[in-house]
Amino acid sequence: MAIEEAERLDTENPWPGLIPFTEDGRDFFHGRDAEIAELSRRIRRDTLTVLFGESGLGKTSLLRAGLFPRLREDDFLPIYVSFDFVPEPQIPAVEQIKSALCTDLTAKGIDAKLPQPGETLWSYFRQTDTEWWSPQNRLLMPVLVFDQFEEIFVRPHRVTARDVLIDELAALVENVAPDSVRRAIETNPGDVGRYDFDAENYKVIIALREDFLAHLEGLKRKMPSLMRNRMRLTKMNGLQGREAILKSGRHLVEEGVADRILDFVAAKPRRATPRAHIGGGPR
Repeated sequence: MAIEEAERLDTENPWPGLIPFTEDGRDFFHGRDAEIAELSRRIRRDTLTVLFGESGLGKTSLLRAGLFPRLREDDFLPIYVSFDFVPEPQIPAVEQIKSALCTDLTAKGIDAKLPQPGETLWSYFRQTDTEWWSPQNRLLMPVLVFDQFEEIFVRPHRVTARDVLIDELAALVENVAPDSVRRAIETNPGDVGRYDFDAENYKVIIALREDFLAHLEGLKRKMPSLMRNRMRLTKMNGLQGREAILKSGRHLVEEGVADRILDFVAAKPRRATPRAHIGGGPR
């Protein structure tokens, strides 16, 4: 429902309200140019980028409506992943990642082999014959984007299932062949030629609420890269807020209304009036 409503944005209805912007609403998403540029720079620099911030600041909108169009312009292929753990994961998390990947590859007409059931993420991305070509015959680099990553810590699901997911992501991010691959190579040394251990042909983004950073840092022994490249999303300042309002809806907002909207949103709650103590003055 949320995606359907966000896709109906137009010049007379340029804001989705509490619903995140989608990539289809990119023409109406403004005010975060600096953050988009910084996030793009970090993605190019390292395999893993962690984006965090308080709830409600627009991390999903920044990713989908701000970052994704920029990435596509530069021959990256963003793959959006939001895990479904309710009430119990009917499909293992790693298979959900593969499903999202297959869906995007098919929808965008990407020429690439698809990941197979039971195949590790590291095996799929590191095989020498795994490439992703656009309909315009341009070589692409996938970017796995894990939004609302805090869900893996709070949703009711088996801890063992979460551990499998973390092990798979750690192997991918740290470029460490999983045990199953190492055992296969030991059994058949000729298999080592199937993999490219040095190629940099994918990126990973983990986005989560700031209050779950401690949970994420608890995974740093398996994934040291979690501590290296992190970006904090903060509240918009006044200029950014005006841009977000006026670039999309100047024709809808009377002079001065944008400032009143920003003043209202930024207003601090009034302090409660102290109660008088019964039977006399203050203690």
